[in-house]
Amino acid sequence: MQKINKSSLYKEAINQIILMIVDIEMYNQTDSNRNNLKERIEKCIDLTKKEISRAYSLRVDCVPDSNRMLSYGQKKLKGLESLLLIIELF
Repeated sequence: MQKINKSSLYKEAINQIILMIVDIEMYNQTDSNRNNLKERIEKCIDLTKKEISRAYSLRVDCVPDSNRMLSYGQKKLKGLESLLLIIELF
């Protein structure tokens, strides 16, 4: 019977949750941080904050899709910050 590596399972589970929160493009952009979960999540947070800033700019210009983009970005940011808190506690 093969011995289960808990650390590897933990990293894979967290990476899977990250993929559920962010889109595949952002997930792939942060793949170089695959083994450093905290850095990966922090990079995703930075990228998400830039997306939110862009959405605010579009909102000022009255772009119709900006409210959806803003809402999605805020939800994504909340999920990433929550996940960061969880991994910092463990």
